[in-house]
This record gives sequence, C-alpha cells and structure tokens, in this order.
Amino acid sequence: MFLSVVFVTHGDRLDCVKRLLGSLEEYRDEGWVEVVGVDNGSEPQAAAYIKRAHPWVTAIRNDRNRGTSRAFNQGIRSASGTWVLIINDDTVVPEGMLRRFRSFLEENEDVDGIALGLKREGGEYQALRLKILNLTKHHPAQKTRATFVGSGNLLIKKQLLEKAGLYDEHYFAGNEDMDLSLRLKRAGVRILYVPELFIHHLHVYRNKKTNWINFILARRLGDIYYAGKFFRPLKYTVRLYALRDIKKRMGRLDPETLRKVKDILFYKNPSFYDLQRILVTEGLEAAHRYVRGCSAVQNNPVMVSVILPTRNREESFRKALRSVLEQERKDWELIVVNDGDTDVSGILPEGYRIKYLRNDTRAGASASRNRGITAAEGEFIAYLDDDDAWLPNHLSVPADILRRCDFIYSAAEIRDKNGPLFLSSPFSYRKLAKTNFIPTPAVIHRKSLVSSAGGWNEDLPCLQDWELWCRMLLRTEAVIRRVDTTVIINRSEDSITGRHGYDGIRRSVKRHIKTRFALPLFLRHISRRKNYKAINGSGTS
Repeated sequence: MFLSVVFVTHGDRLDCVKRLLGSLEEYRDEGWVEVVGVDNGSEPQAAAYIKRAHPWVTAIRNDRNRGTSRAFNQGIRSASGTWVLIINDDTVVPEGMLRRFRSFLEENEDVDGIALGLKREGGEYQALRLKILNLTKHHPAQKTRATFVGSGNLLIKKQLLEKAGLYDEHYFAGNEDMDLSLRLKRAGVRILYVPELFIHHLHVYRNKKTNWINFILARRLGDIYYAGKFFRPLKYTVRLYALRDIKKRMGRLDPETLRKVKDILFYKNPSFYDLQRILVTEGLEAAHRYVRGCSAVQNNPVMVSVILPTRNREESFRKALRSVLEQERKDWELIVVNDGDTDVSGILPEGYRIKYLRNDTRAGASASRNRGITAAEGEFIAYLDDDDAWLPNHLSVPADILRRCDFIYSAAEIRDKNGPLFLSSPFSYRKLAKTNFIPTPAVIHRKSLVSSAGGWNEDLPCLQDWELWCRMLLRTEAVIRRVDTTVIINRSEDSITGRHGYDGIRRSVKRHIKTRFALPLFLRHISRRKNYKAINGSGTS
C-alpha cells in the first residue's frame, strides 16, 4: 500500500465526514490508497455511517473522546501505507490531488514529508505557520522548508512517524503538532511546504459544550507541558504567560474564577492529559476539583490501601474508579489488579497514587486481592469490586477511631433485579457464626490482620469473605466497629452471588466455614467475652 489517509472526527460533524469521504470515493478501487477514520466518540456515530455507506474505509470507534493525539495514533498504527496523510474531518481532497501527491513523491525521493497547502472555500490560500520559532502565519508562493506542520495537513512516511514516537499522548487538545514537529526537526526529517499540493479546509467549528475559558485554559496547559518537556527552565515563565494570556482574552474575571484558574495553571504535578480532558468535557469546576484532589492525595502519607480487582467490565469499572477518586478522605492509594483481557490502564488518571497490576492468566478475585495486599503500603486495607461503588464519605472514618480499631465495616445497599435491600447490622459473633452479614466492599481492616491470617483463601469458589472474616477474628483479639457510611453493591448475573446453579456448592462451602471457623470463633467469644471489644452502641452477643 502506497498511501494511507487518516482522519479523526468527534462531536456532531457527520456532514463533514460525508463530504470528506465523498471526495475520496474516486480512489476506492485503485488499490494504492486506503482510508482510516477514527470516530472519537461522535454523536451521531460516524463509525456506523462509514461501515454502512463506505465499507472500503477502515472505521475505528472510541466510546468517548480520547483526545486528538491518541485518536490519530490509533489511525496511524492501523495504517498499512508507506506514506500517511493526516488530515482533519472538515477538509475535502480536490479531484485527482492524491495522484499529484504520488507523482511528486516519486519524482522527489529525498523528501521525507510535505506540509500541504490549505485553501478556503473561496479558493484563496489559508495563511499557515511553518516555523517552530516563528508564530507568524503566511502563505509562501514558492516551495520552502517547513519545521512546523499542523495535525491537519501533514503527508509523511509512516516509518519516520514511528521512529519519532508518533504524537505525544499527554496532549488532549492542542500542541500535539508542535511537539511532533520539534521531534521531527531534531531527527533531521526534511519536510517541504509545496503550495501546488493542497486540500480544501472548510473551517467547520464544533458545537462546543465547553465555554471559551475552558478551551483556552486547556490550550495553555498544553503550552506548559511542552515547555516543561523541551525547555524546562522556561516552564514557570510559560505559566505566567498563560495566566496573562487568559486575562487578556477573557477580560476581567471574577476573583473566584481567577483563583481557580491560578490553582490549575500553577499546580506542580498534574496529568496534563486528564486535566485537559476534564476541562474540555466537564468544565472548570470539575478540573479544579481534580487538582485539589490530586494535591490532597500527594500531600498525605498513605493510611488506607484500596484493593480493586477487575475483569472485563470496563463500564462498571469506570463507576467504581470514580467513586474512589471522589472520596473526601485523601490519604489513600488505589491498587487495581486486572484479572481479565480488557486493558483498563488507559482509564486510570495520573496525579493520584494508583498502582496497576495485571495477572498473566486468570487467577480469580481472591488471588487478585492477595496480590494487591502484597503491593499495599497503607496501614489499613479497604476493598471495592469493579461493579460496586462507595459514597464519597466511605473512607472518612475519623483518624482516632481508625487508629483504635482493627476491623471496621459499614452499612450496604444491595441492588439486584428484585430492588434495593439495605443491610446494616450491629456486630454479633452469634450472627457471624450463622451467616455473613458484612459484604467485602464495606470492610476496612488493618493490613496486619489479613497478613497474620494468611490472606484470602484462593481455593474457595464462593463465600471467601465470610471465611476470611472468621479466620482473621479467630486468630486475634480484634477491636471491631460499625460506622455509618454506605457502600452500594450491585448483584448481577455475571457475579458469583448472582449466578444460578451454585446452591449446592454454597451449601458445601458454608458447612466447611461453619465447622472450621465460624462456630469455633463464637465459642471462643463466649468463653473469653471479656477479652473482646466490640464497639457498636448495642453490645455484642
């Protein structure tokens, strides 16, 4: 394959996609051109239209906007052409122009890439920035060396892109082209601006859900990341410039908005990708909450290690992850253990204390939790399953209570096809000897408890949490407390507790736990009641 045309679309630009693909239809059966379109979470879905109306085009669908850099990289990686033409979705390729591209490249073998001209609908050329250190836009009448090429008019050898490392995926919106241009220049890649080789640029603007300040702030964050990457001594100066530029563009800002803008611009250790993404998709308030949350997490030593195993449930995992990130308490770390085939590392935000572990083969929930506990640095362990969620105050147990207790559990709201069930019971050894009334995501306990008990039992097919609670409490004189927070537990058909056909296994496991751990625990409590401290307001039995 000689040439791969790669474009990205998102938002409500289906009409643009139709015009672009219509202009490329003449190359459908020529064999030397392929087209790759990346649908970056558009509505209506451009990918569905492409597969239906242009089946010869390769369509890649993202369920959400992943940012310009990541989407273009997806298209480039899937391209099979020697040359890659990277264009925007609001462009149109003039009739026969790709053949002119090919002729020029075959006649000028010393050229590594071309910065294409852009013509407006009226036929006049669009002024372009062609130099990295010169922000002036102009339209040269002759061929000239270009050191800067935007991400909408670049024709280049795929091999050189791959050697340079493709687009830097730390950018969500803007500056990815400047970053790539500098790396190509430093690698000695020779790119020419050739005005005779052009495409039409329609300048169709998206219906932005975000307001102007969020867009400008996101672009300035790209400037800060770029400066820190290539010109580190200028990073603080660029922050000051960014603040001045926002004030100039936005006019007089109210003191509260200005404070939030400063907090975002001068935050020292952000994930630029996540911060830009939140600004563009959710707005200034959400971005400011993100910055404050990251700062609080980074400035506190780890008290609680949250273990979150997951297996092929990306959508529910997102909700569980968000419930951890939104916790009011910030002295936690999150350990995600992936026990499935779906890679969720791209979902995890930077700026938080998050460890990502992946099992080589399917190991099960208990083995995944044991692996997470081994990697944990906190004094206490908390659990969350990938289809459950915490309320924001779940980890907000006062420090003095946390220090005085060994095993803490909360209320739980269990949701299944029969509706919600609220579970909140005072602690009772008698009741624990009969059944488990403490769900896994409701528990916070000292790491030393589970370590001394030998960890989770990886051989049991179900009721592992009940077995562990009994085994932990049987081997130590633990201080136990129920707290008034809530966890939301979803019982579904793909979970052990939601499947049919497990009744016989559950009965067998339940007999084993009762005989081996639960009844001995209760009998020891009866004989040594004075040595136990159960703090729940109503005593224990």
